[in-house]
Amino acid sequence: HGVGVYELVQQLRRDNFSLTSGFIRQGAQKLYVRSDSRFGSLAEIENLPIEGHPGLRVRDIALVTYGPREQRFYERMDGERSFSIAVFKESMANSVQTSREVVELLQDDLMTRDVMQDFEMRVLFDQGLNITRSLDQLRSAGLWGGFFALFVLYFFLRRVRMTLVITGAIPLSVLVSLGTMYLVGWSLNVITMMGLIFGVGMVVDNSIVVVEAIYARRLSGESPFKSALHGASEVGLAITMSTLTTVVVFLPLIFMSGEAEMSFYMARIGMPVIFALLGSLLVALLFIPLVTSRLMSGKPPAEPRSITAASGLYTRALNWVMTHRVESVVLVLAAFWSISIPAGGLAKSTRGGGRFSPRIYVRFDMPDHYDLAATDSVLAHYERFMGANRELYGVKTIDAGFRPGRARIRGFIELDDRQWYTIVYHDIMDKIGLPVYARLSSKDAIAHFRDNAPRFPGVEMNIDRSDEGEARSSVTLFGDDTPTLVRLAGEVERRLRGLPSVKEVDSDMEDGDQELRLSIDRDRARHYGLDGRTVASSLGYALRGMPLRAYRTDDREVDLRIRLREEDRMTLDQVLNMPVVGRDGATARIGNLVSVEVGRGLDRISRENGKTRVRVTAVSTERDTRNLARQIRGALEGFELPRGYQWTLSGRFEQMKEEEGDMTFAIIMSTLFVLLLMGILFESFVLPFSVIVSIPFSFLGVYWLLWLTGTTLDMMARIGTIVLIGVVVNNAIVLVDLVNRLRAEGWSRHDAIIEAGRNRIRPIVMTSATTIFGLLPMALGNSDMAGISYVSMGRAMIGGLVTSTGLTLFVVPLFYSFLDDLR
Repeated sequence: HGVGVYELVQQLRRDNFSLTSGFIRQGAQKLYVRSDSRFGSLAEIENLPIEGHPGLRVRDIALVTYGPREQRFYERMDGERSFSIAVFKESMANSVQTSREVVELLQDDLMTRDVMQDFEMRVLFDQGLNITRSLDQLRSAGLWGGFFALFVLYFFLRRVRMTLVITGAIPLSVLVSLGTMYLVGWSLNVITMMGLIFGVGMVVDNSIVVVEAIYARRLSGESPFKSALHGASEVGLAITMSTLTTVVVFLPLIFMSGEAEMSFYMARIGMPVIFALLGSLLVALLFIPLVTSRLMSGKPPAEPRSITAASGLYTRALNWVMTHRVESVVLVLAAFWSISIPAGGLAKSTRGGGRFSPRIYVRFDMPDHYDLAATDSVLAHYERFMGANRELYGVKTIDAGFRPGRARIRGFIELDDRQWYTIVYHDIMDKIGLPVYARLSSKDAIAHFRDNAPRFPGVEMNIDRSDEGEARSSVTLFGDDTPTLVRLAGEVERRLRGLPSVKEVDSDMEDGDQELRLSIDRDRARHYGLDGRTVASSLGYALRGMPLRAYRTDDREVDLRIRLREEDRMTLDQVLNMPVVGRDGATARIGNLVSVEVGRGLDRISRENGKTRVRVTAVSTERDTRNLARQIRGALEGFELPRGYQWTLSGRFEQMKEEEGDMTFAIIMSTLFVLLLMGILFESFVLPFSVIVSIPFSFLGVYWLLWLTGTTLDMMARIGTIVLIGVVVNNAIVLVDLVNRLRAEGWSRHDAIIEAGRNRIRPIVMTSATTIFGLLPMALGNSDMAGISYVSMGRAMIGGLVTSTGLTLFVVPLFYSFLDDLR
């Protein structure tokens, strides 16, 4: 009938309708009318005459219906329409209890109502279940670690009663730790429980040394009472100092970290270990002598032939080392030089390394011309692809959501509840080509989706922003002008996409929506006596509003804000028709002062140290963050920036540098604390250095084992390395302490070293073996702490203990002799 949409809109506005929005779909224009308009029925609107068209009414050119406000976002779950709700707890609430109560409320109350009979409820992610799973895995790892420690003790002692006595130090020490945690008001959560499990294999060390000393006295003919008394007092100072060395290495991690989150985690992990170790010292000095005086017999047990043979072989080897000191030094330095082999090829990352992701999360940015139907069609292809691989990925629910031009899909993964020994078996079968576990890990599932999912022209796919252990580094651009930064970021993005190892590039500017940009013609504005600030302020006051002085009454104040009515600021035409008054009183329409363009803007404008910044992030197939940073620098070589603009590497690379700096400082301070404590024990400034030499040889085992197993050197591995400083010196302290006591009794240095080595080899190997076997479930399983896997920590400590134990028995006596000569 020749009636334009704009013409109808203007008439409805003149008739006091309040139009909230409008959009074009499938060629039709829909107009939404507010429910508080002056018309009370559809008939009144349908019968409204069209101005300028006699006899024509609204019903002749439009379909008028009641309906909900425009739906902007659509969601479906496993192909069915859905609506999702996220529930967040208060900061002090218990996560497990809150999750359980919410689920019970939904299932037992809400879903039983008649109105909900046609609905189905699914829990997509339950943090309470995730925490419970982690606790179960930690408890299993602790029980298996304790069982392995029991087995190792019986293998060496060959006495059931003494094995049970020493093993009793585990529950007693844990009880001391739990009691202390209760008194300071801490809860037993995933982090504190990890600290307890961490110390399971360590708390028996003191008891082993005490039992060995008492046993040696008993064999020499002393009575049960005197052997218990003298044996415990003989090693009392040594085990006290060795315990304190393990305690003090946690202090830099807890109190000297530059990152609050790091200090928080280390306090919750380290303090339970400290409490347990102090409890084990109390048990070893009081409980163990009491029990052994009643239960230990003077009859020597039948020692395994392997232990006897190993002890004899060690004594002969130690004698050769002490009589060929120069040749031994050459061999030791050659062994330590080999650390350069794994150090060069070891992948390094931040605390994101090894993070468990409970979902596959994919975002899609589509071309600007994609309407709702086109977006829905593209997303459906990805839903079908993920559904076809549901069993391979372990996905229990597929949740998809979309709006015009934007979409996302989330595949929620079933939690992996396999025991650590089952994982070891599956890994072995997979290595030999006989896989028995078809499901991919979350990391491999993400990689499979990225490589095999369908691709559409113009559709950008960004996968899993939480990351799953992949190398990720960012380039941050700084400057004053945001459009210039966006242009520069586009060039950086182009260069990064050219790197062979980079599989995904994301930037801040991709997060923004389409926006209207009004550019002021400064010459024309000057003609009216206006400047850019005046025009922008007028727009801001009209659209956003301007706060006024509060309205005051006798009993309160009311905040006031002035701005245009909603119906006067709905369309671009209304904005362009707004008048602006200049300094000389001249009035101009905004439309005469600006040019209008449409473009994609930034979701947010970020500033750092007063400079606007734009960040471009690259996700790579590289496992080594440092190597990725090296490639990025090469790609940006020759990248010219305008004056006043600069770029820097940030993100994971920046985090890794900060973590490495914190760890280096912690290593230095931990070593210094250990050195001071040993100076008190040995009453010497020089001899403690003979114990310190065992520390770098533990790093040798850390690097080699991580490299051989393909494990990334991440934050958890670095923490394990620092804890090693306090653990590996324990054996050296006990050994050197006995050497000094024998020399004080009149033994020659050479004979004292040989005798101390012969007497201390069994407790040294026993303490190391119990700790190593106690860490095996941690190093071989799939347990995680707050989503961060601690497999790397277990492997780092096992590797360090193996090499430090083997080399301590030779290197410490060797350097003790050199330092004694120096003294």
